[in-house]
Amino acid sequence: MQPVIIRAGKDSAVVIASEGVYELHIDSFTPGTIPMSRLGGYMASFAELLGHSEHVHFARLKPGSLSVAALVDEIAQRKLDKRVDEVRYGGGPPPSRKALREIDEKLAEDNAVGRIVRGTAKLIEFPGRTRHVEEKLGPIEQPAPWMARSSGSAAGTRRSTST
Repeated sequence: MQPVIIRAGKDSAVVIASEGVYELHIDSFTPGTIPMSRLGGYMASFAELLGHSEHVHFARLKPGSLSVAALVDEIAQRKLDKRVDEVRYGGGPPPSRKALREIDEKLAEDNAVGRIVRGTAKLIEFPGRTRHVEEKLGPIEQPAPWMARSSGSAAGTRRSTST
């Protein structure tokens, strides 16, 4: 486990162990290109997915492709690990499942893909722009069976030809 050092001031630093850090990676933005309101939306959904708001804190934005890091207090680590695993497999609390969908929707709108990682482990992949979207077919119009027309005769009657 390698610690991550964040400069908190001119001459000070905060050391964060990587095992308590969850990161949301977004490939189409950098910290300098994402609109602040959009970043806020991603961070709100990420926080909702993780839950345990009193024990999850914003840690940093990493340079390069956008990576939002959340630091989890040690006391809540096991609960948060369980919650992320549940959400990953389609379970977990409804607000977390909703947040999972919201993040993927935002990524698709932004033509991006993303993932949540903890250390080197990829926990959740968001297909975003690469997800399969079923094409919607418009209404299909076809005559009702009782409205079918027969050729050359009145409906319900037959013509017979004799030679």
